[in-house]
Amino acid sequence: MESPVSAGASLRTSLAAFWHWKVYRNIFAIIAGVCALFVAFTTLAMVLYPGGAGPIRFTHGYQFFLNTFSDLGQIRTQSGVLNYPSMVLFTTAMVVVGIGLGAFFIAFARFFRSHSELLWARRVNLLATLVGAAAALGFVGVGLTPHDRFYMQHQAVTQWAFRLLLVAMILEMVALRLERRLPVSLLRVNTVFVIILFGYLWLMFFGPSPANLIGDEIHAVSQKLIVYTSIGTIFAQALLVRTHMARLRPAVAAQQAA
Repeated sequence: MESPVSAGASLRTSLAAFWHWKVYRNIFAIIAGVCALFVAFTTLAMVLYPGGAGPIRFTHGYQFFLNTFSDLGQIRTQSGVLNYPSMVLFTTAMVVVGIGLGAFFIAFARFFRSHSELLWARRVNLLATLVGAAAALGFVGVGLTPHDRFYMQHQAVTQWAFRLLLVAMILEMVALRLERRLPVSLLRVNTVFVIILFGYLWLMFFGPSPANLIGDEIHAVSQKLIVYTSIGTIFAQALLVRTHMARLRPAVAAQQAA
């Protein structure tokens, strides 16, 4: 007959396995789905945008090379037209992706902790998680501060969200570099993204002024590039982690059975 201590240990092992193989794998699948939903919502918001861009007030529809991403969240566009459908979609997309980003960092920390025995790697990953969660709150703030009403707050929240995301990703790179047993593809994806994000932040602070037409076009295009690159990076990492967990499960099950 199995002792109470053995039964308790077996139950804890079963619960840990359930959370690891079922719950967290599904969370990564949901995060990937949130990324796809963000693209769908923002694309529809662009379709519904009535018109109006920074340097050219009266335009028709969303101008890819003139309108910034944040224009989608305005209550009234530069032409004075109400923008509720596009604004609701944009705000929803930013809030949902902010929550998804926070969930990714938390779930990734759980995944990393369960696959790493290096104390310093786990500490760096924990710090990355805290900074990443702060960045996620920043992206929620971007959606909740229409820049036609709260311009200064919107700009500040946007800049800090991307700064914190850069720091979080660099810390993740350090943690992945320390822990060599995790897929090298995660490190590669992070490295490419950090280079692109660093370039975008340089452009944001030292690039041409968006007040003129050429400067506005450069900022409008680069902003879309970094937003969708950010979403693509989280999407790719969520799928990579989920695939890695699926590959490990048969080996772990066989080890436990032995």
